[in-house]
Amino acid sequence: MDPNDPNAQQPPDAGASAQPGSNNGGGHAVPPQNQKTAPRRLKKAEKQRQAVEYRLMGASFTDIGQKLGMSKTRAFEYVKEALAEITAQTAETAEQYRQMQLLRIDKMLMGLMQAASAGSVFDVDRVIKLQQEQRELIPGLALAKKHEHGDMTDDQGNPTGAPIFFPKAQPHAVGVLD
Repeated sequence: MDPNDPNAQQPPDAGASAQPGSNNGGGHAVPPQNQKTAPRRLKKAEKQRQAVEYRLMGASFTDIGQKLGMSKTRAFEYVKEALAEITAQTAETAEQYRQMQLLRIDKMLMGLMQAASAGSVFDVDRVIKLQQEQRELIPGLALAKKHEHGDMTDDQGNPTGAPIFFPKAQPHAVGVLD
């Protein structure tokens, strides 16, 4: 056997640093991997997927259990676990999107602030709109609302005080795009 031939088969121990359950040469045993776990997880995941599909089609948990060869309690648990995982993945994705949007808004605000501070009406308007979007993306930040009778309150109806007024823009800045 040529050791430089990439097509030559190597003996089972050649090139392997350690076999499961063997000593890896450093005095520490490598734990054996449970080869039964992976197929069980795959089988459970497939049954969970099928249980959710049946549930989406309107099947009862008793029907799902009969079709998949399990109790209605187990069918309920499978659907519940699958939906919890979907919910967690969705929440994580939504949080990533929210964070990305906040970073984008921050970047846009940095670009607009100088022109808005100089009195550009257009840029002041853009800054206000971006800040409104920013407030909507930050949980717990109550956005003040002006009601028909003129008072300013947060989302829970608590008074927030007087509205904030921006100074009038300089006449020369009207319509100027910086």
